Amino acid sequence: MNNESHLEDSHYMDELDDSTAYFLMADKSLRGLKEELDIIMGEDQAGELFYRMGFRAGEEAVKDNVVDTDDFDSIEKLKRELPEHWIHIGLSSIEVLDGDVTNFNVALSDSLEAKAMRSLPDSGCNFTRGFLEGVVSTLFSSKYAAEEIKCVQTGESQCIFNLKLDEDPLLPIHEDISSSNQKFKLKQGVSYMIDSATIDDALEVFTDQVTHGFEGIIITRMYPTTLKNEYGLKKTPVLWLSKEHQGDVPILQPGQLGLLHHKIDQFFKKSSKGVVLLDGLEYLVTQNSFYSVLKVVQLIRDKVSRYQRNLIVPLSPQAFDQKDFSLIARELVPYNIKKRKQSIEAEKETKMDTSDDKSTPAKNRFSKLIRKSI
Repeated sequence: MNNESHLEDSHYMDELDDSTAYFLMADKSLRGLKEELDIIMGEDQAGELFYRMGFRAGEEAVKDNVVDTDDFDSIEKLKRELPEHWIHIGLSSIEVLDGDVTNFNVALSDSLEAKAMRSLPDSGCNFTRGFLEGVVSTLFSSKYAAEEIKCVQTGESQCIFNLKLDEDPLLPIHEDISSSNQKFKLKQGVSYMIDSATIDDALEVFTDQVTHGFEGIIITRMYPTTLKNEYGLKKTPVLWLSKEHQGDVPILQPGQLGLLHHKIDQFFKKSSKGVVLLDGLEYLVTQNSFYSVLKVVQLIRDKVSRYQRNLIVPLSPQAFDQKDFSLIARELVPYNIKKRKQSIEAEKETKMDTSDDKSTPAKNRFSKLIRKSI
């Protein structure tokens, strides 16, 4: 059998085959990949990409090994079984240290990533951190946040990671239902653009949705506490697009475009009538490349269609080059809020006129009676 026919007979050539294929990567190749990404993206974004790659790989590793996640309900179970599953990955050996399911440490020895990145200063084990976070989050069916507190790259004998149960700030939740009629009705599965230099019009439409049975989240450049107070939102989660850490305010770093997409995707999956207000695209463009932001908008739009949810994006043409604005606008459906408000006012006037007309027959009958009596 020649090589060509052998490849044709291989089950990897079958598009319907759902088995998992693997390839090996030497530690030097991993370091080379990181160096290339540092040059192209910058160190911070390259590290974030390595982390996101690791998280996805960790999720799939658990699923591919067909681990029964229902059995993972204690730290003792994790201590017994995680090392056995982990060793086959080849990243390191692992030991679960003391703690409970909400907060515990793990120790990694002979870390491949730490060895590979030793020549890169302050690199950290981002892929391993993400992989560990993905594995533990999938095993316990809850979101965990992993932090590397010791690393071989800085002279430590082991890499130590802390894993803490992460309270997800973006869970679907309902605002109190308003007694007024809904003003802005959106078609399910559509991503809307509201032409506005501020977030105000978009927030008016969004608030109308969440006070009439929709679950919503806001991702914005506006400070969350200020936004909630101004618009009377008591329960709706708000994620701040910022590099600043401010107490317990949930933030999303502007360079974390993959995480932005992931959080919206997870929210849509968990909600029944979800609507997302995504504010600050122009800010994201200044912190990333335009085409990176455009790709994320395209991915989110596809998820909106798939899950039959809604996306609301305030955009001002003046904030973008004409070509860039046109490319983003093609992904979104314009929502003319001024026209809709005029329509609402016209409907009110029509109702008032109809109400006045109902009294006319009575007036006419009264006039006829007067004329007859005269």
